[in-house]
Parts: sequence; C-alpha cells; structure tokens
Amino acid sequence: MARPDPDAPGAGAVSTAVLYGQGAPGALDPGQVEGALAAARAQGGFPTGSSAAQLCAYRRATPSVGAMMPGSAVARTAVITTEQELARLDRGDPLGTSCPDAVPDGMSRDVRLDAVYPSDTHGLDFQIARMAWTASSRPGVATSRTTDEQASVARDFEDWLGAEDGRGALLAEGLRPPGDFAAPRGGLLDSQNGVDLNAEADLSGVSADVLADMLARHRDAQPRGRVLLAVDTSGSMDAGAPTGTRLDVVRGAVGGALRLAGPRDEVGLWVFPGGVASGHQELVPVGPAAPDRLDQVRRSLGTARASGNTPLYRAMVDGVGAVGTGDPTVTSGAVVITDGEDTNSGLTPQAVATALRAGTRLTVITLGEIRCNGPGLSTLTAASSQVECRDADPANLGPVLEDTVDDIWSGR
Repeated sequence: MARPDPDAPGAGAVSTAVLYGQGAPGALDPGQVEGALAAARAQGGFPTGSSAAQLCAYRRATPSVGAMMPGSAVARTAVITTEQELARLDRGDPLGTSCPDAVPDGMSRDVRLDAVYPSDTHGLDFQIARMAWTASSRPGVATSRTTDEQASVARDFEDWLGAEDGRGALLAEGLRPPGDFAAPRGGLLDSQNGVDLNAEADLSGVSADVLADMLARHRDAQPRGRVLLAVDTSGSMDAGAPTGTRLDVVRGAVGGALRLAGPRDEVGLWVFPGGVASGHQELVPVGPAAPDRLDQVRRSLGTARASGNTPLYRAMVDGVGAVGTGDPTVTSGAVVITDGEDTNSGLTPQAVATALRAGTRLTVITLGEIRCNGPGLSTLTAASSQVECRDADPANLGPVLEDTVDDIWSGR
C-alpha cells in the first residue's frame, strides 16, 4: 500500500487519521501502522511524498517488463489517493513535477487503476481563504487596506463557485461540488477514468482536532531516518549566485536542513569529485545525528572547494549502496545536489537504477543549468520509481532540501 505524506493536507492526512482510528479507544497502534506501510512502500518501490508523486511512480513502473505480472509488487499495490488524482492517472494527464507530460492517447489499460471506496472513505474539505491586503502606518503596526472593491470581487467569486458555471468548473477539475450534481459524460469524473460517483461513502471531512492528534502520533511513530548528502563540488559550483557562489548557497541550505534531524536519525556527507577524478570523497561518515556530527557536516562543507569534473552517476551508485540497509524499520535516502550533467563517471542512468536497493530512495536536487527534464535525469527517473528529481534555484534551495530530508528523518 502506498500512502501520501500525512504531514501535508490531503489524502495522506485524512487516510492516516482513519487508519489510526481517529483517536477512538481500541484503535490500531500507530507504530504498527507505520511499520506495515513502510514495508509495503519499500516492496513496491514507491516514494514518500505527494499522491501525484506516487501515482507517477506507478505509471512509470507498470510498463516495465513483468511489472504487472500476477504476484508482482506493483500489481499488488493499493494506492491511497483522491478521485481527482486517480482520474488524472487513468486519463493520462500530467502528474505533478515528476510526470509533467501527458500520456499519449491509447495508453495501456495496465497503467490505470479503478477506485475502491471503503465504508470509512472521507471527503477532503476544500475551503475558500480570503486574502487581506495590509499596509503599515508605523513600524510594527499593520492596518487593513482591503478595499470595498476587493471585498466585492471576493464575494462575487464565492457566488460564482456556487452557481452553475462555477460548479461546472469544479467538475472539470475533478472536484465534486457541494450538494447534488450530475457529472458530464466524458469528463474527468467519469467511470472510464476509474471513478464511481455512485459508491456509498462518508464524504464528510475529518475535524481539525482529529488531524492534530494524528500528526502528533504520526511523528512519535516515525522510524529513524538515514540521509547521505552528496554535494557536487565540480568547477561549475564556483559560479556566482545572488549570495556568493552556488556552493555557498548549498552550504546555507544544508546548514538549515540539519536542524530537522533528530538524535535517532543518521546523517553523512560526501562531495564529488574526490579521491579519484571519477569518484567521491567521504567528508563525514554516516552515523547518528548528534550535535558534534552535525557541526562536523557544517565545518567540512564549509572548507570544501569547487574544482574538477562531475562524476554524477558514480556518486549516485556509490551513495545508494552506502546508505541502503534493506531494513524496513529504517528510512534511507541519498540526496544528491548538483548543477551539471554527468561528465566522467563512465556509467549510465540505467546503471544507477539497477544499483538501487529495495526501500532506498534517491533524490536529485538540481541547481543551475541542469534540469530534471534534461536527457540524463529524465531517463533516470523513468528507469526507477525510487528516484525523484526536484528542480531548485538559489532562492528556494533551502526549502526544497528541507522538504526532502524531512520526508526521511524522523526528527526524533
């Protein structure tokens, strides 16, 4: 079973609250739930993260040889998702940043899913949030500057959503409008896209108190996480950035991300190239994320210098081999930060995909000219559902890296 990240609002949060029994006496133990989900996700090679990312992994895995044979991990995987995302998968629509392209017409039925609605299926409570315009008349004091015209436009938009045209727009996006409705034949919410609008289900939302309780118990139930940070220190990382060089930006991002590691978690640091021109250099071996090790990571990266080529694929192969354990009670991931294509490792994207162990994640974060849709990285992500690529720039590398490691480390 693949479940989206419950730390983000959506299907992952609601389904986890249901799996935990919504705080009722006699509910399942969260630790047992999380252990079973981690083992199932590892067996199927599904990433943590959003529903779109997991469905993208499913789409990429199913065309592979034997992926949908009876008894295979992918064929036996149930994906917790929403009607909207499932219908997008079945129709061949783009699925987030990992699957940005639509699938051509005539896609195989093997890469589609049919919705199953358990009796405790809940709805997602999408709400309208009004933004306020503010201005400061004096330091530290904000006053409302929302005009009557702005407030009127917001009310008009709310009224439009409740009217025929707005309800039709919601249906076109794969969202059920409130009350009774008739979905148009051939639209996104159609049986040909795997959904069943006549299924019996409790479509009420889950209360904020139940969700808050779930998040607290989910954090306590997290297995320890192991992260290997592999940083590109090739010559191009000396290129200028808004604050110093690209390598300076990485130093700042890594320093901020380390605060998310808990004492039970583990961390290590490599740079590449290093040792030999086509290899890496281990600056900090993977080990418990104690304060002295976190300081060692910061200091070691601070003294690293940018020079040489980019043995990207070699760093990936060696990295996933070093961090993988095969232990479902440990969430393991290699996080590679790079600004260039592979130049001298002598390996292929397929070799990287083959080296991935069950349950080990590889996340590539791009910075600079290289992008996830480039020939090398797009081939890699297509070759393995355990690989995720995320584009970043100097302005948002910190949040992207923090979001990545937060999915692996328990924080405890």
